[in-house]
Amino acid sequence: MDIRFDAELWESRPTQVPWVFVTLPIEAADELRFMTRSLPTVGFGTIKVRVTLGSDQWLTSVFPDKSSGSYLLPIKAKVRNNQGLVVGDRCTLVLQPIGV
Repeated sequence: MDIRFDAELWESRPTQVPWVFVTLPIEAADELRFMTRSLPTVGFGTIKVRVTLGSDQWLTSVFPDKSSGSYLLPIKAKVRNNQGLVVGDRCTLVLQPIGV
């Protein structure tokens, strides 16, 4: 089952190398929690997912975010470049939890 949502790219700079993420909308996060409720989580409550953004698809994990009550999804530089996206752009993503 797929979870489709729109989100804005944002940047975090915990180190010299910036990371770019999207925050899942609460509705998408709730759907993901429901779909994966019987699956074991990986360290720190991460959930393995297959992500589709435009013509790009990759495997990664989403990370729980206490401040938003949602999940953070890292967006690779290669994907952003392929799709012509920069921080502040909105994009449509599709998540498929792995193991459901």
